[in-house]
Amino acid sequence: MRVLIASQSDGQGGAARAAYRLHHALVNDGTISRMLVDRKTTDDPLVTEAGARHGAPRRISHELRAQSEGALAKLQRSEDSFPRTAGVVPGPSGRVLRGTKADIVNVHWIGRGFLSIPQLARIAKPVIWTLHDMWPFCGAEHYTFVDSSVRWRTGYRRENRSADSRGLDLDRYAWLLKRAAFERQFQLVTPSRWLAEQVRESVLFHDWPCAVIPNPVPTEVFRPHPMEFARQVLGLPLGVPLVAFGAVGGRGNLNKGWDLLEPALAVVGRSVPQARAVVFGESEPRSRLQVGMPLHFAGRLNDDTTLALLYSAVDVMVVPSRVENLPQTATEAQACGTPVVVFGASGTRDTVSDGITGRVVPALDSGDLATAVVDTLTNTHWARRAGECARKRAEAEWAPSVIATRFKALAAEVWANPSLAER
Repeated sequence: MRVLIASQSDGQGGAARAAYRLHHALVNDGTISRMLVDRKTTDDPLVTEAGARHGAPRRISHELRAQSEGALAKLQRSEDSFPRTAGVVPGPSGRVLRGTKADIVNVHWIGRGFLSIPQLARIAKPVIWTLHDMWPFCGAEHYTFVDSSVRWRTGYRRENRSADSRGLDLDRYAWLLKRAAFERQFQLVTPSRWLAEQVRESVLFHDWPCAVIPNPVPTEVFRPHPMEFARQVLGLPLGVPLVAFGAVGGRGNLNKGWDLLEPALAVVGRSVPQARAVVFGESEPRSRLQVGMPLHFAGRLNDDTTLALLYSAVDVMVVPSRVENLPQTATEAQACGTPVVVFGASGTRDTVSDGITGRVVPALDSGDLATAVVDTLTNTHWARRAGECARKRAEAEWAPSVIATRFKALAAEVWANPSLAER
């Protein structure tokens, strides 16, 4: 079976990394897999950039499409900080996907003008759509807070628009475009059970087939390293408890929950005075932060080997996201034998076996978050055992060979199902 994985990038952002890891897992498992992207970051010969053959014209085209999508998003002014994509700017990948000889097209994140909604709907091959956020069944929003009144549950009507939203109702426009474009169903895949639950409650996709397959974690790279060795390599302090937080954009990404972790760190600092915090995903700010304990900024870590060393260097990884699918910082850390503390909100609750591989605390409660971190730092026997269990879970549930087998079985079902096959 020939699989073509379509993703805006093969390395920029969590969704791109997940898509590339699946591609790599399939290739290693003997599947004929190719990858189509708009922005290539690897030297993999099986990954092809769509569009112009020459570098400069292709880059200009990419930037123009990305800027056009960004400009459209600014036409709607909303109080929430969630990013938005209209999905109307066509990209060169649409032509490639229409003519592909692959048996299965696996679509991942398609923003920044990589693939428009109409182009996606016109793919004539069986499609497996892997959802990395809520955008496919929302309007233009990539995430929303989840309650009974959200528009993706009831339909985007003029009268149920938020009073805090101004300008063009881009959310409604994008949702109507999706509703009109999708004449046939695709096979959906969500990495978390939580996101699958939201799919089934949405107006657009409530009756579409949906399977839960986690993102693969390359367990041969993300593996435990001796803590002292890892700290020496990274220049981190020895002999003190370390708490890690990481996100693309670091503290500036509101959805990642730094503002909820910050008061928790103050409590941790009082309870465990020798503790330190490590922040990765951003460089050290010019102004000194006062959070109740010393902070070490590791910057942006662009390779998996360094990331694995960082996870191995710390005593606990904290993922305080507000709304998220299946955060790879949580699964990667556990593959490295590090216990993880998360909020029991959205897909983060799927990443941790509470009390076994880490702690799951009530959603958005900084006090409970602090208690869980303190318990992990002070109960070293339990933390060591949790790290061992975390590694075993990663090998059993997220290893590339495990995910490749599950994906191949689903792809075979889709290929044999006339209702999901080409029109």
